[in-house]
Amino acid sequence: MKILILIAALFRRTHLAANIAHLAVQLDIEAPDLHAANVLEVGNDGWAKLSAYGDFPNAGVKGGVPHIQRIDKAAGERLAANFSPLLKRLLRVKTGLSVFKEHPDAPGFETRCPDKNVYGTIDGVEARDDGIYVRPVITPEGTKLVERGYKFLSSFWDQEEVGTAPDGRPIASPFLLKSVGLVLRPNIPGPAINAHPDNQNPMNRKLVISLLTALGHIPAADITDAALEIKAAEVATTLPGILAANISLKTEHDKLVVKVSELTSTNTQLAANVSTLTTEKATLETAKTAAETAKADAEKSRLAAANSATSERSIAATAVVDAAILTGRLPAAEKAAKITALIAAANLTEEVTKIGALTPRLKIHETFSKQTDKTAVLDAQDRQAKVHAAVNLFMKEQGETDYTKAFQAVKADPKNAALFAAMAKPAAAV
Repeated sequence: MKILILIAALFRRTHLAANIAHLAVQLDIEAPDLHAANVLEVGNDGWAKLSAYGDFPNAGVKGGVPHIQRIDKAAGERLAANFSPLLKRLLRVKTGLSVFKEHPDAPGFETRCPDKNVYGTIDGVEARDDGIYVRPVITPEGTKLVERGYKFLSSFWDQEEVGTAPDGRPIASPFLLKSVGLVLRPNIPGPAINAHPDNQNPMNRKLVISLLTALGHIPAADITDAALEIKAAEVATTLPGILAANISLKTEHDKLVVKVSELTSTNTQLAANVSTLTTEKATLETAKTAAETAKADAEKSRLAAANSATSERSIAATAVVDAAILTGRLPAAEKAAKITALIAAANLTEEVTKIGALTPRLKIHETFSKQTDKTAVLDAQDRQAKVHAAVNLFMKEQGETDYTKAFQAVKADPKNAALFAAMAKPAAAV
């Protein structure tokens, strides 16, 4: 809280008050509970009339609704009540119940009133019989502004609708003073702010002692007013150093705020990166699982194909060997060994060709015990010959070099179904 502003207000000594107020608006110093101090003890000296009572037309700001401002004693009492007690007043000073050049803090006046410097503060509000009064504390820069002609006080306050005028315009009444502007010409008629001689500005001794004590400078109980003012002036000389230290601390604070903001941003980015990496990890794990499943399926398919190929190769080898035995090219005793050799052969086609080229060494007809056996064997020989011929023809026409694949194709052809069905029970050679 800017309690040094209150010191300036209480002293009412022109230069001392101005210097303290000018520095104090830039400082925040915690104050003790000062409810015992009564600002109204200052009396009427140093107060300025903010507004007379009456109904005043207002055109509205920047296209706002035209209305009537009703300033009466009830409104003044509400303004004063909302400015007190002391604790509320201190809080309001903290949030900026300031004296500006015109009204840079009023909506719609930002461009028209670019000067946002504080030229003083408002230390009190009173509703009197002839109007609303405030107690301003003006800085040296504010004093220069008054000397340049900005000697009228103009209010910026919150107001609420309380009725309707005969011409239909709404009537509004103020209830909360927000700031005061030094202007060349007031919106509501009122007297100019006047400087008061030092001897017309009594000091609130009790509150000054309390405030100096709060700053760590405890006056003697029997100190005179003159000595108290001197002591206060001495304390005021330390304010530039306090201000410099405060500015330095604020600079460091601002740097820390920026650093915290940067670290927060970095932390947010890192969190986003972690989230992205977690998502990518999950995606990769899913892909890995899918790849492992695909690999397992491929291995199953490969084994199934290998088993199928081995089975088909076994059928083809058996057919070839049976045909060779039936035609006398191989003895029946070599059947099992020869079938195994053909299944394991690197080039089945070449091995089948070799068997087909063998010279018959056995007289098959001598082994038949009766005519029916001979017929069955001859039929089996014919079927084997037909299958072998069909496989050779397929290989020639289709350019197939793998005997097993050619055998499978011939077997799958519907026109050969009866032939392979009959081969399922071939006659046994004896």
